[in-house]
Amino acid sequence: MGFGLEFYSAMASRSTDLLGYLAVLIAALLCLIHFVFDWNRGPRMMQIIFGLIVTSLIGAGMALNARTFPAAPLYFVMCMIPFLLGILRTFVCPHVHHKSFHLGVSLIMAWCAVVILALWVGFVWFYDHQWNEATKAQLIEGTTSVYEEVYSKRPLDYASDCGPAANVTMYDREERKAIDSACDVAHTIWFLAWSCPLAAVQANLMMAVFAFVAWWNMLSHGASQDDWVRWSLKQCMALLVVWLAVIYFCSTLASADLKLASALSIVGLLVMVGMFGWFYVEIGPTTLFAMKDSSEISPVLEKFREARQSDWGRAVFIGAFGILVPAYLFLDATRQMARRGDGRAREWKPRYSPTGQMLADTLAQWDWVSIFSKICILGELYFTFAVGFSKLCYVFLSWLNQQLLQLTLALVLILALVIGALMFLFLPPLPGVAVYLFCGILAGAQAQGGDTISFPVACVVGLLLAIFCKLLGSSAQYILGYFLGGSLQIQALVGVDKVFIRALEQILKRKGLDLGKVSVLVGGPDWPTSVLCGVLRVNLCQMLLGTLPMVIVLTPTVLAGAFQTKIRPDEEGGWGMASSVCMAVTAVMQPATTFLAAHSAAEVIESSGNELAKSRPEHREVEELRVEEAEYHKAYRQATVWNEQNCIMKAIVVLAAILMVGSCEFFFLFGSSYCFRPFTVSGKISDPFESMGLNGDWLNIVRAPMGWAALAVFGVAVCLHIIFERVFTHMTSESFILSDSE
Repeated sequence: MGFGLEFYSAMASRSTDLLGYLAVLIAALLCLIHFVFDWNRGPRMMQIIFGLIVTSLIGAGMALNARTFPAAPLYFVMCMIPFLLGILRTFVCPHVHHKSFHLGVSLIMAWCAVVILALWVGFVWFYDHQWNEATKAQLIEGTTSVYEEVYSKRPLDYASDCGPAANVTMYDREERKAIDSACDVAHTIWFLAWSCPLAAVQANLMMAVFAFVAWWNMLSHGASQDDWVRWSLKQCMALLVVWLAVIYFCSTLASADLKLASALSIVGLLVMVGMFGWFYVEIGPTTLFAMKDSSEISPVLEKFREARQSDWGRAVFIGAFGILVPAYLFLDATRQMARRGDGRAREWKPRYSPTGQMLADTLAQWDWVSIFSKICILGELYFTFAVGFSKLCYVFLSWLNQQLLQLTLALVLILALVIGALMFLFLPPLPGVAVYLFCGILAGAQAQGGDTISFPVACVVGLLLAIFCKLLGSSAQYILGYFLGGSLQIQALVGVDKVFIRALEQILKRKGLDLGKVSVLVGGPDWPTSVLCGVLRVNLCQMLLGTLPMVIVLTPTVLAGAFQTKIRPDEEGGWGMASSVCMAVTAVMQPATTFLAAHSAAEVIESSGNELAKSRPEHREVEELRVEEAEYHKAYRQATVWNEQNCIMKAIVVLAAILMVGSCEFFFLFGSSYCFRPFTVSGKISDPFESMGLNGDWLNIVRAPMGWAALAVFGVAVCLHIIFERVFTHMTSESFILSDSE
């Protein structure tokens, strides 16, 4: 605190980048050597020294690359908090009871957060560092060396290149874009130098709250090992659902706020990795393996195992971490060669170590045709929901916004309400965030266009419009599910005989409104949740009342849209920051409600899982349909045995999966940078690219050539998927008919 500018200025030189990459590379090589030569079997002191060296190298690499990646040191420090707590738990306090350890962690982390916050507030208020023009000028002056190094072609000057009065019109479009990007990096650096302590406060508070909740749970529901394992597992499963929700939300948000979406993606990944690391350290591998053979198993754990061992779970694992599997087997084979070389492994026959051989044998038993097919299906769903439809939705809403500006306010509100409700009804992939942003932008634009309404009134109008769009759309979705729910195929598709759906049914059919019911209605996906309520015949009025708390999520989104209409390209005011803050609040509230929904479902499954799994007379026809489907799937597996396929079919299946995973990962990591232009609901298709428009053609939202190339790769993957699915379906049908005739 107080030395951020000096730190970033010291790391501003371009020569530090190479040193930073070198430090990270050395750390990675040391980890590989540690694995290959079994250094983990050495003395504990050597392990500690090795860990300190690797951690120091990674930290040095992050610090040396602070100019290129300004938030890298911040992420590293945030990761060190749970990492050091894990070391403390493993080596210093391994025998301390769970309750005592988590209470101590909660108190210490809360105390650290309060101290850091107090120091930062004192630094801001008593040393005249409040956020104002004088402070901003001081921060800019302190990062002069950053502006000199951040752009590769020449030193930048804030006043003439990056400030409100900057004039870069003499450069071509590509160079202006590069200058703007360099200015954004410099702006991020001096803003982080001022606000970094708040991130430390947030990280400590998160750890304190989590530890306090764990302690309170043990205090309220018992502190036995079984209770503790059961609770920990439920938190991991709930956070897994939240992580998937964050990925979808960030993909949607990327069209509105790319920087915020990228930051949320990284933070979400770090939280997820930290959570599973905590679960492994706190529960321990011994307990996990002991639970594997336990006859009295938790229903939640049973469902988790079923999902993990299903082809869908394997498809998710291979799609996300597939590259790591052959890499691990290669390193394991290398380690086995090293063991044979120094006499630790005397047999030459095994290619892998016992652990590697177990993994190889397990992979050989998997149904790879089914797994690759499901990888393609998951990729197509991701593209539909988070990429293609999201971009098209923003373009359409932007065009609609411009058309409605020409009408009277009353007619605008009526048309917006009808169109919003119809989009909720007929477009299942529609992200609700896009509609709420549209409502805020539409109302805010009405306030900017004349004396019809004031801006505060426009914010209220936009909020009411978003609420009525949501309620009307939810009602229409409910009616759709109500009348289609009698169909046997729809019931089977929804899964009315599944434990998870029955758990949701039990929650939704509770009398009155409680936290679990409201969290499911608010935190669940818009279209599936409302349609499910109709299929399950949930009371419509109670569903709408339970949906009303959605106002806590949509209010900051509507305000973010309204604030965007106040932003001017030639002004550097607080409206842009206010819009980003509102979107950040939405990014916190939406996953929080999703977490509560997943946690509520896990609680019901834990307490009534065995009862929910029992057969029900009203679902007998669905269960009979499941039996028929099981027979067909059995024939499909017999017709698609991997080792019985010819080389051409194997090549088509593998190539389709590789292209699908590669294109989707490219969309997720680089979509907003290389594939699609930044465009929001508040933008205008007719505006030039420099003004965040599409230069008069909506197809320009796709960047050439990388964007079209990625779309082409995705299209080839879809075509290959269709080809091998049709071939295998034909083979299965013939096999199924032949078995019936016999």
